[in-house]
Amino acid sequence: MPLPASVIINSIAVVGHVDRRVYGHFIEHLESCLYGGIWTADGRQMRQDTLALIRPLRPPVVRYPGGNFASGYHWEDGIGPRESRPTRFDEAWKVNEPNWVGTDEFMAFCAAVGAAPYLCANDASGTPEEAARWVAYCNDPPTTEQGRRRAANGHPQPYGVRLWGIGNEVWGPWQIGHTDAAGYVRRYRQFAQAMRAADPGIELVAVGMFIPEGSAGQEAETWNATVLAGAGDLMNYLSFHVYQPGMEGWEEAPDPEAVHRSICAAPLDIEAGIQRLRGLIAEYARGWPIRLALDEWNVWPAPPPEATSMHGVVYTLRDALYVAGVLNVFHRLCRRVPLANLAQLVNVLAAIRTNATQAIPTAIYFPFLLYQQMEPLALWPAVECPTFDAPALGNIPAIRRVPYLDVTRP
Repeated sequence: MPLPASVIINSIAVVGHVDRRVYGHFIEHLESCLYGGIWTADGRQMRQDTLALIRPLRPPVVRYPGGNFASGYHWEDGIGPRESRPTRFDEAWKVNEPNWVGTDEFMAFCAAVGAAPYLCANDASGTPEEAARWVAYCNDPPTTEQGRRRAANGHPQPYGVRLWGIGNEVWGPWQIGHTDAAGYVRRYRQFAQAMRAADPGIELVAVGMFIPEGSAGQEAETWNATVLAGAGDLMNYLSFHVYQPGMEGWEEAPDPEAVHRSICAAPLDIEAGIQRLRGLIAEYARGWPIRLALDEWNVWPAPPPEATSMHGVVYTLRDALYVAGVLNVFHRLCRRVPLANLAQLVNVLAAIRTNATQAIPTAIYFPFLLYQQMEPLALWPAVECPTFDAPALGNIPAIRRVPYLDVTRP
């Protein structure tokens, strides 16, 4: 049955400028994201069919090398001649990592698709000195020790990497280097000071937590408050991660219509969580220009029974609507969230899937293709339309009065 709706857009009701980095992506040394996805299985060259799909997205920024992988990664294993790079056991994903793809290969990929690099430093099994050397390797002129090292590997010009994360989900017990908030603050300050000594112009991203509604959010609220109060003077962004609805809650094979409603409503839960995080920044880091980075996010429905991995989901139009809804949240809150990274770009909860002979866009590829063409100015429209109620599913709470029509503003 047709539903009545009206939209009025006022061209002078400006919300703000949309930072194109909210259309960012993420790649990790996980399953076939890199080997067999962006690069050939032997890591010797980038796949041209994959690049042909990535380039139209004009990805503004790509996060690397993880993710969980980052907490066990030592960047110096992945530079220099291939034959001299060691194979290491990856404790995060329990596989051998040949290090065929490393810093220089990732930078070549960014150049090939026109993306800015965003590197995540290992604060868990790594050291501040190791991270500072990585900054210098990427950003020093070819006249310093690390600059000469980079030049010897065939890249005399500095890469100029501005975005650097310190750690990944270190609040989680699955993470190498898991610690409490106070422990992370101590580590973060050491890393931040060493990395900024190598290059004072870099921007730093600290590990935060998404705050769910109600009493479930107390742990996250405490983490964020401690990190902001203890290290707010040394960060540019507080990050958080959201995967909805997650792997829980599918055991009873919920009704497809209910699933559709829950997933389409879920971006409103992210929007409310962002507002809670902004309140904490105002309370515990007043005076510091800290903004938010949703540097891992995606819709994560249950994979089909035949899937060989928990990341092997099949995306549909429903999931594309979810992605569009999250991008609309970024537009509404453009003054608060200038940086975001879909997890991930290829083969892992992916916008693009590959097999041995071709690269194929999934349903969630197309919102990015459309949205990156929009003008980067967010406006306030007046929208009137019916609403629906969405039931709880997985980590998505029940949400009432969800508008059938979600209007983006650029």
